[in-house]
Amino acid sequence: MGEVVFGDQIDLGLVDKQSGSSEVTMKGANFLMRTQFSLDGEKGEAVWHMRIVDPTTDTGWPNDVIAGFLPPNDPETRCGEGHLTYSICVREDAPANLVISNSADIVFDHNPVIKTDPA
Repeated sequence: MGEVVFGDQIDLGLVDKQSGSSEVTMKGANFLMRTQFSLDGEKGEAVWHMRIVDPTTDTGWPNDVIAGFLPPNDPETRCGEGHLTYSICVREDAPANLVISNSADIVFDHNPVIKTDPA
């Protein structure tokens, strides 16, 4: 696992880990941004869950329905952009000339899944 970037903030709490959870305080807000990460080496599957956390509520969910760690994107300021980084190691028993690809299923709130093209 590498960095998690949202807006102009960087979370390095999970760097070099294969699972875990990290929280960073959001600039200008009383919220936390939580990233949970798990890796299933047998399936070759990595899963990230990211969410905003309000430490003042019992459930951790903000009362403000538009609170979030990625606002709608503004092409000029790029304030709604984010990314995460990771690296993989090819298994020793992998066949020669193996093609490795990745893709992602991205879900914002309760919206339909956004599927990325394999890369």
